[in-house]
Formats: sequence, structure tokens, C-alpha cells
Amino acid sequence: MKLFFACAFLGILFFFALAFVNKHQKKANRLLAVCLFSIAAFIFHIACINTHVFYKYPLLHNLLAPFQYLIAPTAYLYVRSFLKGNVRFRRKDWIHFIPCILCIFFYTKYYFSTSTNKLAIINTAEQQFAFHFAEFNMLLPVYVLAALKIILAVFYLVVQWQLIKQWFTEIITAPNVYKDIFSWLKTFTILITAFITCYVFANTLSVITTNYSINNIILIAEYGLCLSFLSILLYLFFHPKILFGMMGNIVFYTLDKQKIAISNFNEQQIHSDKIVLSKEIAQAITIEESGEGEAEEDDESKIFSLTPEKVFENKQKLETLMNEKMIFLTHGCSLKDVASAINIPRHHLSIIINTEYRVNFNDFINRYRVDYLKDKMLEPDSQQLTLDGLAKEAGFSSRATFFRAFTKFTGQTPSDYLKKASKTS
Repeated sequence: MKLFFACAFLGILFFFALAFVNKHQKKANRLLAVCLFSIAAFIFHIACINTHVFYKYPLLHNLLAPFQYLIAPTAYLYVRSFLKGNVRFRRKDWIHFIPCILCIFFYTKYYFSTSTNKLAIINTAEQQFAFHFAEFNMLLPVYVLAALKIILAVFYLVVQWQLIKQWFTEIITAPNVYKDIFSWLKTFTILITAFITCYVFANTLSVITTNYSINNIILIAEYGLCLSFLSILLYLFFHPKILFGMMGNIVFYTLDKQKIAISNFNEQQIHSDKIVLSKEIAQAITIEESGEGEAEEDDESKIFSLTPEKVFENKQKLETLMNEKMIFLTHGCSLKDVASAINIPRHHLSIIINTEYRVNFNDFINRYRVDYLKDKMLEPDSQQLTLDGLAKEAGFSSRATFFRAFTKFTGQTPSDYLKKASKTS
């Protein structure tokens, strides 16, 4: 059960990172934070039953159980917030939290029962694992609650996959920045599917029978829940940009296409029913073009302003700056210097370099320096210069940095490169 407690603890840490550290995509990250916290709470609940913790503290039993009703809804809302452009939490979104609130109400009979009654239920749950999922002594019969959990989990999983399916073909022609986001959303949905599959299986089994014979099967399902959750946490750990700056919104790729389509029609045609924008797309257009939004979403709107059109425009500016003005030759050339030169925010430049060129800023600059030196070293006027002199001319801060970068991008040292070049000439 140490694995269960470890997963629950890590889930709480990731919850705080998403809810309070990541300032981008606030709504989406808070939904993911709630989803991870709900899974962590449920995993912790199962671990406490299996380790007899609740037998010592019966008042704590079932306090965390209602969180299981939030897992599927928040996972769906998280994916929807990216793919549908729901940048604000609307009033009607609270309807997805009603099952959890009702569950707390259904649990009141248990919460106000005597300690003796609670201990009897806890003792039964520790011996018959079906009671880890089957909820007895509630206001509703056990099969009603089980059916509610199964129907909700399957329903949200199906609609979540429908969202993903809609983008399978659309994302092929999208810029890299959107492919990265979609890749994460698809992976997240697959892992949530594995979690919900184990969850639905265990709930179904717990209603059919509560015999001791299914204890091992229930335990296997519980480990399936835990491993699915651990896989999500590990993916987040090895992809920190999701935790600390997942940018953009895939809906703006559709926005860009919608705008192109609209530009091909005259005003009369636009006001007809031939072009119909979804409510989500219309909302996103309003936010993108007017810059309006809630005060607390200021940071988020900055991220949204990096549309595919602007990615392309800023990429062209960047390449012009590098190829014509050769800013990379400047000693100490920094992300701030380059961003100022093309008049864009630093985080936008970082995102463009990371997603469009698949490198970090230092490698981006050093690649240009190396390409510059490969030609420079073969010029007759440069034959008298030392490698140190050439490195400084290209903007490298030290000989070691120059050698390391040159070897990385050419697969050979500067000396070997010159020897091979002299032989071919």
C-alpha cells in the first residue's frame, strides 16, 4: 500500500503546482488540478481502508469518497477547455459538480451514524474488498449509487473521446505548438480511460457480489487505478511545460481557418446562415480581438494572443533578424535581446523556439553561430585567425562552449572539420 500513499502524496503536490504555481491557462489548469486531487483523494481513501487507518479513526471514513464523483467530469471539462476554447468558467458548468454535491447529501446518513455502526462498516470493508466501492448504509440503495457512478464515468469518457476524435484529422495540418497540446490531451484521455475502466469494473463487480472470493480481483483493479494515476503523474513530471506553462488553445487553429473562410465571402453572405460559428468559437474571437476578459485572466489572455497567424509572423521576423542582422554574433545575446529586437514578449519567443524549432534558446543561437563559422573558417581571410578568435567573432563566450556546440551540431571538432575541408578542396 506504500505505492498508493506515494501516488496520493504526489497527486497533492501536482495539485498545488497546477492550482497555484502555473499562471497560464488558469481555468484549464485548475480543472486538471481538481481532477488530480480527486483521484489522489480516492486513492488515499482506498489505501487507508487497506491499512486499517479508518479503524483507528472512524470519523474520517468516507470523508474523501465523494471526490470520486469529480474525476470523470473534471477530466472532460479540462479537455474541453482546450479543444472548445472555453476560456471562462460559465455558470452552467457547475451542473457537472451536482453529482458530487448529491453524493455528500446521500452520505449524511452514514456521517451521522454512531461510531459502533461506522466501525462495523469499516470492519466489513477491510475483510470484503467489494465494500471499497459498494456504498452501504446510505440514503439510496447500493445499486442506485453504483449505477450512478458507472453511468457518469462512462458518459463523460465517451464525450471526452468524441472531442479527441474530432481533432484527429484536423491536427495533422496544425502548427507544432498545437500538436504538442493535442498529444498531451490524447495521452491524458488514454490514461483516464485506463483508470475509468478499472473503476467501472470494480464498481460493477461490487454490486454483483460481495463474497471474499473476489477480493483478489478487486485488489488487482485497485492497483490498476493506482498505476493509471501514476502514469499521468510521471507524464506530467517528464513534461514540465504542462505544469509550468502549457500555452495556447487549440481552438485558435480553428479560429484562424474560420477567419480565412469568412474573408472569402462578402458581407451579405457572412450575415446569412452559410457560415455558422459555434458559441465557443465566437467567444474566443471576442476575447482574441477585443482583448477583453476577466481581470484575473490577464496572464491567460496574453497566452491566447499567440495565434497561428502570429506564430508564423513572428517566426518570419525571427528568421529575418538571424539571417540578415545576425544578432547571434552579439556577445551575451539573450532571450530578452532577441525578443526586444522583434518586439514580442519573451515567453512568446521562447514558445516559438521550443515548438517550431524543437530546441531551447541557447541551442537555437549556437546553431546559427556554428553555421556562420562553418563558412567563415573556409574563407582565405580567416586562415590566419585562431579558433579562439573565430569563436569570439561568432559570439561564443568561451573556447569550451564553442567546441561543445560545434561538435554537437556537426558531429566533429573544428579541427577535424578544417582537415576534411582542406582535403576536399
